[in-house]
Amino acid sequence: MELATWIAAIATLVTAVFAGLIWLQQPRGSELSARFEGVMLVVKNLGPARARVTSVEALNAPGLLMELGLDNLELLKDEEHRISAAPTLATPQPVKIRMTWTDSRGEHVREQTLNL
Repeated sequence: MELATWIAAIATLVTAVFAGLIWLQQPRGSELSARFEGVMLVVKNLGPARARVTSVEALNAPGLLMELGLDNLELLKDEEHRISAAPTLATPQPVKIRMTWTDSRGEHVREQTLNL
């Protein structure tokens, strides 16, 4: 292999390594997760960044969640928020939950399918 080819290969490798290091240094954002505990929906921030929750809804069970508004709800790392649920015999199983929030990386949406 010629010297120029070796230099080009090494330059490509160095560029890839630095790109990977830069990617690894990017701050992680927030990540919301939900679970039911009895008749409470628990929303938790699993990520290291602060999450500003904009909505939590039960997509296939309107009226299930009793939260009237999430104005100014911010969850720090490992912080939880509980929302009362009012299930009936007609509540579908499983329940599809959609959470929307913002953090330093922008707006996020996560959907989960949960059993009551």
